[in-house]
Formats: sequence, C-alpha cells, structure tokens
Amino acid sequence: MTIYGLAKPACPIEAWMGLVFEEVEKAVASGNGPFGAVLVTPDGALAACAHNQSYTKNCAIEHAEIEVIRLACEKAGTRTLLGYHLYVNAEPCAMCAAALIKVGISHVFYGAAAENDGNPCLSLSDISRGARTPLVIQGGIMAQRFKAQLVRARQYLKSQR
Repeated sequence: MTIYGLAKPACPIEAWMGLVFEEVEKAVASGNGPFGAVLVTPDGALAACAHNQSYTKNCAIEHAEIEVIRLACEKAGTRTLLGYHLYVNAEPCAMCAAALIKVGISHVFYGAAAENDGNPCLSLSDISRGARTPLVIQGGIMAQRFKAQLVRARQYLKSQR
C-alpha cells in the first residue's frame, strides 16, 4: 500500500493520523476551525481527506467528518460507507457521530478527547451505544500532539478575527 508516495509504514494508524494533522493545518490556514478527517476503505486505501469548512462556507455543519463522508460517498457513488475507518484529530461531536453511524463507518480513531462544550453534550461513546451496530472506537492516538495543535490553532485564529 502506498500513502501519498510513501511506503507502507510500520504503524498505519499513526500514518493516517499524520494526514489528519496536515488537514488540520489546511483548515487553520483557510480560517476554519482546527479539525481534520481522513477516511480509509475497508481494504486500507485512502478514500478521502477533508477539514472543517464552517467559516469558509458560512455553515455550522461543515465539520471535517461531514465533508469527508460527502467526498467519499461521491467518489464511491454510494450513500453508505460500510466498514470504512475514520481518523480524526479530536473526538467527533454528536452530530458527526450520528452521521458516522448512519453511513455505516465501523471504526473511529481520534486524537484529543472531546472538550465537553458540545451542544448537545453527548460523547461519541454515548451515541455509539444507541446504534444497532456500535462503532469500534480508539481514542488518545497522538493525543498530546493534537491537543497542542488545537491550542496553537485556536490562539492563532483568535488573533486573526
């Protein structure tokens, strides 16, 4: 498998999370919230990359997860993404968690934990427990690096507004 011209890494999760880190930087550079997402097919191929675009598109629901789902569905020509794996820098909000379940994503890998300021304040695990097929969730991947990126990005964005 090749990831953007690189040989298959020893730890694919960290490689995908590296792409997520890059998407977060793209979000911040375009004036959006510091969130990125990478979606991988069940056979391990890159399906789509996206970042938050809520400021650019002037729409509160343009989260990275929603955008990556839209891109992957368009590319695959389908409404569902059964068995796909999602990689994100922070724990998805309730809206995004419901969307992940709705399209059939099976695994979620995230870096930083939710900051408990979401509205509604429901965790990814809370949403998953109510699903017919719960998500397989692994959090805390490169958490310190993503938390530092979030803090730095928010300080930068605040200074720009």
